[in-house]
Amino acid sequence: MGREIAGFVDAGAVGDYSGRLKALCEKLGCTFTDPFADLRDGDTGYAKPGALRDGLHLAKFRPAIKALAPALCGGENHSHSMVPGGFDVMS
Repeated sequence: MGREIAGFVDAGAVGDYSGRLKALCEKLGCTFTDPFADLRDGDTGYAKPGALRDGLHLAKFRPAIKALAPALCGGENHSHSMVPGGFDVMS
């Protein structure tokens, strides 16, 4: 998720990339949702400690899915929602 330079990814590009996606979504009348924002360590683009199980894959999918629930389920006040894919999201 960043610019790749000679096999290395520029993690600092994640914030810029997300900002560009958000601007494009606004221009098109879409809602931008970043399910990984709370898993990143500030503006570095790197994952917070414990967010990844092996340095590449998420340790837990529930936080990312829960972040998508308001956009997919029509609001933030859902105490129990099913999101596409059959994921049960509990608040």
